[in-house]
Amino acid sequence: MITFAQKTYNLQSNDTILDETETQYVLRVRDLASDERPREKLAQFGPKNLNVAELVAIVLGVGSKKEEVLAMSARILKEYGEKTLTYETNPKHLAETLNIPFGKACQLIASFELGRRFFTSQAGRAVFVRNAKQAYEYLKPMASLKKRTATRLIFEQSP
Repeated sequence: MITFAQKTYNLQSNDTILDETETQYVLRVRDLASDERPREKLAQFGPKNLNVAELVAIVLGVGSKKEEVLAMSARILKEYGEKTLTYETNPKHLAETLNIPFGKACQLIASFELGRRFFTSQAGRAVFVRNAKQAYEYLKPMASLKKRTATRLIFEQSP
């Protein structure tokens, strides 16, 4: 507790007092301008205007006691890589490798799994391919599959 000019301020453990000693202040989401915060940017400008770190920060929600959410999401992407992260399925391994809480690892894996399922759940819908560009876009996800799997996917999706 600090008293200045008859006003008393209660300090929390995460508050910083700037004085002559050099202390490094970590910028938090709440310190950003309202149009710079990831959730507000998503609501105002749409998901295409956010970078991957901001999207991951929205999925994570909040950081941990050790690390702020934007710093955590940037570090996760830098250390693990975007492509590798999207295909990880073991939350325990992800949590240990990246030194993040187990719950955060579960959130990330669940969100990428939802994306995979929604992306691949186009069976039953009519697909119309009218030019070479549409054919390329339609078949592009099959480029990394083995021949047998790609053939099975084509026949399952055709009407």
